[in-house]
Amino acid sequence: MGSVTDDNLMTCIRRANLDAFWAREPGTVSANLYDARRSVTTQVDCLGIISGGFRPLGPFPLRDTCGMIPAATMLMRSLDAGRNDKTVQFGTIRKVRSTFTNLHNASVNGMGSSTLMGDGRKMHFTDSLTHSLWYDRFIQGCHKRMGDVIKPNLAVSVEVMQSLMRRWEKDWDSAVTVDDKLKVALLGSFCQLGFVGALRGEEIPRALLGGTRDAFATSGIHSSPHVVVELYGRFKGEGGLDRGHLLPLAATTKSGFQPRVWIGRVLDCYEELGVVSGYMFRKPNGEPQKQSYYESPILDKLKEIQDEEPHLIPATVNVHEDYGTWRSFRRGSTTHASNQGVDTGVIKRNQRWRKVEQARGRDPSWDMMEHYTDVLQNLKGLLLYSLAM
Repeated sequence: MGSVTDDNLMTCIRRANLDAFWAREPGTVSANLYDARRSVTTQVDCLGIISGGFRPLGPFPLRDTCGMIPAATMLMRSLDAGRNDKTVQFGTIRKVRSTFTNLHNASVNGMGSSTLMGDGRKMHFTDSLTHSLWYDRFIQGCHKRMGDVIKPNLAVSVEVMQSLMRRWEKDWDSAVTVDDKLKVALLGSFCQLGFVGALRGEEIPRALLGGTRDAFATSGIHSSPHVVVELYGRFKGEGGLDRGHLLPLAATTKSGFQPRVWIGRVLDCYEELGVVSGYMFRKPNGEPQKQSYYESPILDKLKEIQDEEPHLIPATVNVHEDYGTWRSFRRGSTTHASNQGVDTGVIKRNQRWRKVEQARGRDPSWDMMEHYTDVLQNLKGLLLYSLAM
């Protein structure tokens, strides 16, 4: 009695059990209870069965057999301070389950799990507590109780994007040194790739100079002028393998955006500095730069637009809170494409560019120019989205 840790544990056990109870809808629970009582009545009155119709519900052994410990740990994690709310979101605390599962799989018990193979697929049998029936119910109920507080980035409209590029153009004209020009060119290219290519913020810094540079001359004299950006790294859904992708964009879009011009400026600046390979958005040591590095100057420029062109961004908008390089350009791009009447299939194909790209990317051993030759076969379809921007 009086133990703080014991009190915490008992509270978490009660909370976890309540969450597990209400993983199902109240009507389902009531129906199950009604059917159970009716079955007992039938057994006693009609069949003369006094006991044995249902298996005993307990007692349980004095150890965790269902995942209560990871559940309690997860609930304590839910009390931590959050970024967009007082406490963290369910999407954050659910990672606790992955931690327990991974540690179990790395243990001697997890290593001995059986494997079922057939038709080229594998299924693993596990006794991990975080995959028990009770824990699955707890996860569902916990998520239903907590819900999700979603705060998506505000979309950059096409008018805001046009104003933004005009301002980068002025900065480019006023830049004197190569370093200053490169900085502006990278910021302008970042915005172009985000809006015209509808890339997520974390995908943009994966652009490479090598393949982009190799295809630049050829793409300019093609019957459909374009620019190709090589993207390289580990992308979700590809088994954790590093792959290279080629993303073609129209040289000039319907709204007047010119991704080829801005990418060309970046290539020229790097060439003058003696850099012809590696990441396009890079740190001084050559490693890929984080998207957050470019967010601040871009948001500062959006704040200028709000101050000078309030009809584009209302004063009620908190630019540095509501906009972000993670999704603002992509969401604005998708909205503009829909307003332009772009076919839904084209939009979906562009937003899933890694899945539909010819040959689905290349391993590092492949020549990217050979890959570019494959992409050219489907170029007309791949440019439909960016042309409409």
